[in-house]
Amino acid sequence: MGDGLQKTLTSPKPPVDLTKLYNRQSVKISIAGNVDDGKSTFIGRLLYDTGNVKKDIIGNVSVISKQFSSTNFDFALLVDGLKKEVEQGITINVCFRYIYTENHKITLIDTPGHLQYFPQAFYGVTLADSLIIICDISKELSRHTLRFLALASLLNLKNVLIFLNKVDRTGYNIKKVEDYNIKVKEVYQSILKEWEKLGFTPEHQQIKIIPGSALEGDNIIKQSSKLPPPDNLTVWQWINNLNKNDNEYRNMLASVNVSLRKGENRYYGIKLLSGTLKKGMNIFVYPEKIKTRVTSVFKGDKQFEEISAPLSATISIEDDIDLSCEHFISETDSLFHSDTIRGILLKMTDYRLTPDTKYIISNNLCSCPCLIKKFEELGEAPFYDDSSPFNFFYCELLVPPEFHYLPYIKCKNAGVFVIIDPVFHTTSGAGILL
Repeated sequence: MGDGLQKTLTSPKPPVDLTKLYNRQSVKISIAGNVDDGKSTFIGRLLYDTGNVKKDIIGNVSVISKQFSSTNFDFALLVDGLKKEVEQGITINVCFRYIYTENHKITLIDTPGHLQYFPQAFYGVTLADSLIIICDISKELSRHTLRFLALASLLNLKNVLIFLNKVDRTGYNIKKVEDYNIKVKEVYQSILKEWEKLGFTPEHQQIKIIPGSALEGDNIIKQSSKLPPPDNLTVWQWINNLNKNDNEYRNMLASVNVSLRKGENRYYGIKLLSGTLKKGMNIFVYPEKIKTRVTSVFKGDKQFEEISAPLSATISIEDDIDLSCEHFISETDSLFHSDTIRGILLKMTDYRLTPDTKYIISNNLCSCPCLIKKFEELGEAPFYDDSSPFNFFYCELLVPPEFHYLPYIKCKNAGVFVIIDPVFHTTSGAGILL
């Protein structure tokens, strides 16, 4: 890399005290937006300016940039790893990059921007606690960007940042930024009204809008002198202010993954979805709602008094109950059940979904047959695109007695679901339960 580039790009060393990693708060941030709005460049710049790129990788990217890019150093190449991604300058798969600070372990989830990869993008956003939506301010607000705004509200993500990228192309025009701010807020309010019509209201969401340039580094780590951010808040400061969601479902809920036998004793491998499991805790075994008590809790070969989500554990129980992967356990006996459940579904297939069609519904608790009773498109929503196979729909499903859930607004892990085609075994849709 040339001397001139080294002078313009500073790369401070990251913290390397690995002994403190387990005490750092984990934050998962999805990066989304329309194609070519600058998601990969944004992530590459963030990784570089925080010192989370190794020197040999910087050298390799500098060489490759001369082959595939018009710039001396293409930050997007720090993220786009597939050969096809590098050659075409696009993101295809969801990919993960990590930043370590004194207080956080930050996972950046780069999602595809092309319409045909929206199911992958949807998956990437569902993994996150927070969302950054990249918008190219030099272009009109795209319908695909509106999908991500709809997704942010639908998944009830508490912290959402809208980064108005490429302000350098507008000559750092403050009037352009103000007009874009107004338009984004108006559209977001219209999206919320669409969800309210269906009986779903996101809670405690905080939306921040920051203008900047990923290419030039404006308002990413340092404030831009040409266009200072609102409240003097950079992207990096916003990230470091993120806190764990205090509104998570606190009751213990876990799926049963495997049954083990050692001598005369039987143990069960579980995955905690929420809350804390404690030795001596009274629990209910679903779907039968049998009450029993936890007698031991193991992680590996070490016994614990308690263990919390999202960890896995091995437990034993007081009563002789035959548990299998069709069971799950809960601290309470108040999980929801209804013959007809309501949800908002993202269609993930080219095939048409029609009422009176049989599918398999699966959430983190159980899988069982279901029947589509009602399936209505949201044709008047600002994010709806009749030319796309991937749209949001309101649905009502008939389910058997063993299907239990919690509304997504109450418990994320018990309120998400997928619809599976029983013939082709493909995912036809994914959504949240109301």
